[in-house]
Amino acid sequence: QARAFVTASLYEGFCLPILEARSCGCPVIASNSTAIKELGAPGVLLVEPNIAAFAEAFKNFVAPDFVEPSNRLWKDVALETQSILLQANQVQ
Repeated sequence: QARAFVTASLYEGFCLPILEARSCGCPVIASNSTAIKELGAPGVLLVEPNIAAFAEAFKNFVAPDFVEPSNRLWKDVALETQSILLQANQVQ
């Protein structure tokens, strides 16, 4: 049981582990200098890519409304992901 998923990447395309963490109800702290900010996912705290910002985020991210309870099953996540990928394939 993770308290948070943290990624401090400076150069990230699409970070699938963030979606995996969120699907389990795990809060995320991530750098706002990457494509991650385009996800717009609830429960993702975006911070400046520096040590001070991440340190402050660690202190403040444990807010009652930041963590959502997990009631999703991996099967549901897989089906949702499959649906999105199939739709994206049709657009091309």
